[in-house]
Amino acid sequence: MISISRLLSAADRAVNNLSSKWTNYYLRQDDKKIFETHKHHWTFLTPSELRSIDARDKYAYAIYKNMAGAENLPYYVSAAVYKSVLLPILNPLNHTPSGHFRASIFADKNYSELFMPGLRFPKVILRRMCGQFYDADMHRITLEQAQTLVAPYSELVFKQSTDSGHGRGVCLVSASDFETALVSHANDYVVQEKLLQHEHLAYFNESSVNILRVTSICLNGEIYILGGIFRIGAPGSFHDHKPHGNTHNLDIRVNHDGTLANSAYDPDHCHVYDNVYGKPIFGSFPRYHEILDLIRQEHIKHPHFGLIGWDFTIDRDENIICMEFNTKWPGISATQYAHGPVLAQKTKDGIPLLDAILKKGSST
Repeated sequence: MISISRLLSAADRAVNNLSSKWTNYYLRQDDKKIFETHKHHWTFLTPSELRSIDARDKYAYAIYKNMAGAENLPYYVSAAVYKSVLLPILNPLNHTPSGHFRASIFADKNYSELFMPGLRFPKVILRRMCGQFYDADMHRITLEQAQTLVAPYSELVFKQSTDSGHGRGVCLVSASDFETALVSHANDYVVQEKLLQHEHLAYFNESSVNILRVTSICLNGEIYILGGIFRIGAPGSFHDHKPHGNTHNLDIRVNHDGTLANSAYDPDHCHVYDNVYGKPIFGSFPRYHEILDLIRQEHIKHPHFGLIGWDFTIDRDENIICMEFNTKWPGISATQYAHGPVLAQKTKDGIPLLDAILKKGSST
């Protein structure tokens, strides 16, 4: 007789697999729409290039070819393959074999300082977890005490701490709205001081905290950096990753020496610009190599998470601030638009990262 638990497990796998198939379908449709928008000035894949890749992802490869070049074309990874194949291998605690995401306390922003004590985060004023209020040091407090903690401030940042991403649940709240926000913002959130960023980062857009996104991979005890992106919020937007009106956020490649590339691009629509909202691009991302060293230092402590997307900024006093880290689904498409097929990078054993990851998956 088949047990109820086995039946439920089989049903859960079936639902997850169906969900994954639908997600992959829509991701591939998005790639097709982007290519169709640009096809009048982009080139499609050649017959030999088509033979070298999975034809289901032909539009994703065509986008990468036109954005970053065709060298090492098979080592680009589509969003569909990334989500359904690579993430379950690299971050098994967060993803089922079908690519379906499962909840993890590691993704709760309220615990960032506990998991990454070697990093500096924005100053926390209070927290709400499971509907209960806590101070910055995790002591249980009342609503009245929470109101006292926020009272000295004219504005604060409220961040939804679970099920967040792409700026969802993050907002700047004025003192007049504190009372309402404390009880209605979300069941789980963190309240932080507004961060004042480095003057060179603010030059590109003052309204948002502009960040450095770096994706790192921990594989067989080694840390590999997939490349940095300088992400700039749209003018008037408080978020680095959300549009404002008809204006979208822009990304700039950060070169290996920390300098900024001479072009910017809209990662959601693949439009390329030679300026940032009318401002010329120049300079470097401050303290870039020190940030990479911190990433290597911290990621190696968490080998169960093979891939982490890190968001860093520099404050006006030139401190390195980690805004957040993401193990749920830190995107890889924007990194490939900027740096090309980053998973062609060789491991210490001389094997391309993509091959090494797939080998790891086949052996588990």
